[in-house]
Amino acid sequence: MEDIPLDLKLKIMSLMNDGKGISVDSRINTLDLLTTLDSSRLDASLVSKEEIEKLNAEGFIIKDGFLGKDICEQIRRECEGFLRSGVLQPGGMGKGETQWNQSRIRGDVIAWLRPNEVESEEKKPSTGIQSLGKNSLTSSSILSLLNRLDDLKSNLNSSISAFNCTRVSIQLACYPSDDKGRTYTRHFDSFPGGPNRRLTAIYYVNPEWKEADGGQLRMYLENDKGFRDIDPIGDRLVIFVSSRMEHEVMPSFSERYAITHWLY
Repeated sequence: MEDIPLDLKLKIMSLMNDGKGISVDSRINTLDLLTTLDSSRLDASLVSKEEIEKLNAEGFIIKDGFLGKDICEQIRRECEGFLRSGVLQPGGMGKGETQWNQSRIRGDVIAWLRPNEVESEEKKPSTGIQSLGKNSLTSSSILSLLNRLDDLKSNLNSSISAFNCTRVSIQLACYPSDDKGRTYTRHFDSFPGGPNRRLTAIYYVNPEWKEADGGQLRMYLENDKGFRDIDPIGDRLVIFVSSRMEHEVMPSFSERYAITHWLY
């Protein structure tokens, strides 16, 4: 960030905090998850007791084969259509009147999802999800993902009495092809003065991903234990505690798609 003007750098640092000042109430801690967990209510196809324990211990889990290869490929085609149609717009930082954009810090283009604009006979997810725009979401494949993520929320609510999530937001993001590599600098998803996100669940829509494409999710391990790079392969779901796990998107050289589900 050495070539970034001082005023911009200060603005970035005010948003990309180091975890200090995040209240205990905004975290999901080990005591809350485990002492109020009724594992008999867990749907292991969504999340297992072992995964809940790992989420507490390490702050993140990885689930492969979340929907199946065929549905993932269908979602990918739809995401590509959204990009070509201009529905996706540059992602911002901050919120409201203080929101701003800087592609060197955050290189994705995004849209927000809202189920009441989906035309389908299938079950719709809970209300409160944002918008991709009229007539954009008409596919059963994206609905399958939204429904599955909604099932995950409901199962956590019924299995962990202290969880009680009543609000979610879902974002479709693409890092367009770029020979120089598109990134998202190191940050937390929950921070002082920002959204009280508790869990982040990222579903990757890159069925043909290969190492040369880049775009790994770098997860910084707690207690200064280094980091782990997670490949953004298709049909992979990564779940992490929003206020605990600092992370960044490494340079992405090929079109990279993800749908992120935040639970508040």
